[in-house]
Amino acid sequence: MAQFNMKIAGYTGSVTSLFESTPQYAWLMKNAHKYGFIQRYPDGKQGITGYRQLYSFRYVGKTAAEYIQKNKLCLEEFIQLYKNKEAAENDKNSKK
Repeated sequence: MAQFNMKIAGYTGSVTSLFESTPQYAWLMKNAHKYGFIQRYPDGKQGITGYRQLYSFRYVGKTAAEYIQKNKLCLEEFIQLYKNKEAAENDKNSKK
């Protein structure tokens, strides 16, 4: 995992830990999905995404973002669900 370090006004640490402690981060975590954004590499999903970058957000649309937030998914899990649903529908239609 890439880790970005900085030294600003005596602070030495990662961007992630610095951002994670801000009111802006708390607001994003509470509200981003309402505007169609998701946290791209959420904490606890490193085994799936390969990353833990709490400062990365991606626009996926309001409906998808709300579904992802409600079901505590990462983007890879959401895409896999979509592919599985699409494959099942294609299989169902081919049997008609």
